[in-house]
Amino acid sequence: MKNTNDHNPLLRSDLDLTPIRGEDGATMLLLRDPFGLDSRGPLTFSEGALPLLSLLDGNNSAEDILELLELQAGGQQNPVSIPLEAIRSFIATLDQAYLLDNSRFARARGELVSSFKRRPDRPAALAGTSYPEDPAACREFLSRLLDSGDGESVAEKLADKEIAAIVAPHIELRVGSEVYSAAYGALRGRSFDRVIVLGVGHNMTHGLFSLTGKDFSTPLGTVPADRFALNRLLRAAGPLAAPDDFDHRGEHSIEFQVVLLQSVLAGPFTLVPVLCGSLFEQLVLGEMACPRQFAELVPVLDCLASMLTEKGSRTLLVAGVDLCHIGPKFGDRKPAIQIARDSGAHDRALLSHLTALDVESFVGESRRVRDRYHVCGFSVLSMLLEVLPEGIRGRELGYHLWHEAPTQSAVSFAAAAFCRE
Repeated sequence: MKNTNDHNPLLRSDLDLTPIRGEDGATMLLLRDPFGLDSRGPLTFSEGALPLLSLLDGNNSAEDILELLELQAGGQQNPVSIPLEAIRSFIATLDQAYLLDNSRFARARGELVSSFKRRPDRPAALAGTSYPEDPAACREFLSRLLDSGDGESVAEKLADKEIAAIVAPHIELRVGSEVYSAAYGALRGRSFDRVIVLGVGHNMTHGLFSLTGKDFSTPLGTVPADRFALNRLLRAAGPLAAPDDFDHRGEHSIEFQVVLLQSVLAGPFTLVPVLCGSLFEQLVLGEMACPRQFAELVPVLDCLASMLTEKGSRTLLVAGVDLCHIGPKFGDRKPAIQIARDSGAHDRALLSHLTALDVESFVGESRRVRDRYHVCGFSVLSMLLEVLPEGIRGRELGYHLWHEAPTQSAVSFAAAAFCRE
């Protein structure tokens, strides 16, 4: 929590603000809390609320906000006057929904953290929404998903290859079905003792890594955590590790991989679930050419690399990532269709460097564009390239750019396999 003065409202930085089309065609703003603290669900506002929301920065009281809005409207024709009580009511609505970073939210979040900490497992957060909660229906859903793309042909092409790692999307399962099919088709019928999943921590606030020793429960059963491996990683991460594992509670980037792994792998496996934060400051804004130049990170990279080559344990590494995020939903002024050509060229360059296992060129391409296209999997993929064993060849398996028409935005994602030659 950043704001210690509840008198000056501060909008939480981890909220999802999405422009949507209302029934009358007007643009609306959907404000969603990733913790789901308010049982009423997301709040919807008119587009006109955006200037007010932008002033909820912890520095302004309701009176200050009114004065600033009046100053902004001074140069406009027929400016709309907003009563002070309307601003106070708006702030109170946000507060009641736990959308302000204040003591009330801190108490509610603390209760969630304590409750999650007491659980022995990490329950499925998306069962019943992104995929069926009923086990039989879930298996049927995943079977259809895996049959929707080139999974079968990918499996045939890689049948004689030993797979060390794959890259898979973490976008909604239905949206990314064909690329998921390609990624997990490569694993169909294979068996591993342990799977390390590097997921994107979309709402991480502390640390570069969030590790959990909780078993992952899905409609298809429970996957036990490899606590010994996790303890090794915790020691290696040191101060880079988050103080708790709460970031795993609602994060989908690992959950989707787990349920798909359960549906394609033959036999049981243990799980090493690792949520990763951002290396943007070090690799894109900074001077480091690759993650291994970040000294504090090297012990973690060495630990992951050693797990992939450990004798007596068949270990798979899965990176659950998406690529470019473009359009107004992600802060761009232009619609995605006007950006897609350039973002697509960036994707092609990244995938070329990724499959060539060229980490410095991969990082250099992101630095070249200053991460203009918001590649959420950049940090995970750059670390993946630092831990793969020798004698590996990368292969792109699939790629797609999905357009979300209501928001004029788009997300790209890909599948790849890394095989021992």
